[in-house]
Amino acid sequence: METSQSGYSYGSFSVAVNTYGNKEQGPIWIRVIVMGRLLKYAQQVVSKGAVIAASGNASLSQYTDRSGAPKIGIQIQASSLAGMNHKRNDGGRNDEDEVPF
Repeated sequence: METSQSGYSYGSFSVAVNTYGNKEQGPIWIRVIVMGRLLKYAQQVVSKGAVIAASGNASLSQYTDRSGAPKIGIQIQASSLAGMNHKRNDGGRNDEDEVPF
């Protein structure tokens, strides 16, 4: 958690999105920024391996990775966030496991 110059608390985390069909490319990493009450919620539901859904304003930025290669970063300033992990008693598949988007 950090505080901006204007006094707002915010935090960020990265989400890996797997792409199908090109396993050599690896996942796409998206930085998600949360503020206000979403920050408190994110602290409860976001952990390594957690499945989440985030929506908000997306932006792209250019940067150079450690090897000097140019990259494009994706960032979302979240306006909504949902934890998608559900405990199952039967060990089977839950209808809620599939997100309709």
